[in-house]
Amino acid sequence: MRRLITGTSLALLVASGMLVLESGSALASAPVPDCFSYNSTLYCYGYGGGSTGSYNWTLTQTVDGVTTTSEFAADFIKGACYPEARYTISYSYVSGGVTYDSATSEVICDPNPPL
Repeated sequence: MRRLITGTSLALLVASGMLVLESGSALASAPVPDCFSYNSTLYCYGYGGGSTGSYNWTLTQTVDGVTTTSEFAADFIKGACYPEARYTISYSYVSGGVTYDSATSEVICDPNPPL
């Protein structure tokens, strides 16, 4: 049985990631990074990472209205953060010729110890 896919249905398929388009390079979704902060330290972990477990991270920091973005390769993130600064973090990795990109995680640097 054939069904007509209307514009609204197509938008829902695209938004849910159910629509697969054929192209020269494959893209897929990776889980959102697990990020948290305490003691003025930022921690982020990715999932997947192919056989190496290494990720290409994109980190955007906003402090006092000034935003800076950096990109780097690492297995995970653990580093000092500026108290009350806002961080937006995402990662990507390649596995089997497919690039996996995560959505972003947002965290505010917490200067306090864990509860």
